[in-house]
Amino acid sequence: MAANSTWYTITAIFVAFVGVTGMGLLFVRATNIDRNALVGTLTFATAAISGVILFFSGSSSMSEWALLIIALFSMTGFFLGRGIDRAMGAKGPSTDTRKGTLGSDLSD
Repeated sequence: MAANSTWYTITAIFVAFVGVTGMGLLFVRATNIDRNALVGTLTFATAAISGVILFFSGSSSMSEWALLIIALFSMTGFFLGRGIDRAMGAKGPSTDTRKGTLGSDLSD
């Protein structure tokens, strides 16, 4: 049984939201994510793949279960990235000496 266009629209908006979240992770420094580029790239990549699947399949050929699987797949990049980030452990201390002073040594 094919899903109606309402569920297709909701899934498309959700996938777009996950994609924007992935792009946001690329440019924001989260305190609990050491490798934000890895997590953001994987999140955006799986959301982009889900968006392409939604775009080329059309709303009339998708069941509710297929839409749910696509929505869940769009989030797998985030969970996979967080798992890899956690498995790799914490990053070492930065060698940048300006970090402690926040660049105030350049103000004189």
